[in-house]
Amino acid sequence: DMAMPKSHDYLLVGFPFTKTKAKGHIRKYIVEPFIYHTKRLEIALYKELKVHPNTHVILHYDKQKIRKYGKSEIQVGPNLQGISGCGVWLLSRTGYIPVGIIIEGNSNHNAIIATRLNIVTETIRQKFKVNIPQTKIATININEETKS
Repeated sequence: DMAMPKSHDYLLVGFPFTKTKAKGHIRKYIVEPFIYHTKRLEIALYKELKVHPNTHVILHYDKQKIRKYGKSEIQVGPNLQGISGCGVWLLSRTGYIPVGIIIEGNSNHNAIIATRLNIVTETIRQKFKVNIPQTKIATININEETKS
């Protein structure tokens, strides 16, 4: 349960399907990681995209202006198909803090939407009765139907 400051930088790390190549004749896959340094988008966009800042984080992604991590030249970024489930990290003075899991891209708003990790951990806590702290910024009730 942490604030998601707009002024901080975020790092997306994943393996988009479009960056994975199958070499069938040698039974090998060539994968290229996608590492993207970005910022959080305005809170006003959350309502338009029907998500809440306590449950999601919306990050900037302009496919036409991607700088390959560690390089200076601008290039066209990958199609984000297949990047769902990849990590979002907050860059802080103390290091990298995992804060979300990518669920979708939105090209109309140059955005990537991620579910915040507190939602994932709270779901795990309730579903599997794991002894981890309860989230304080969102209310989740997992009601399982019981069979008679």
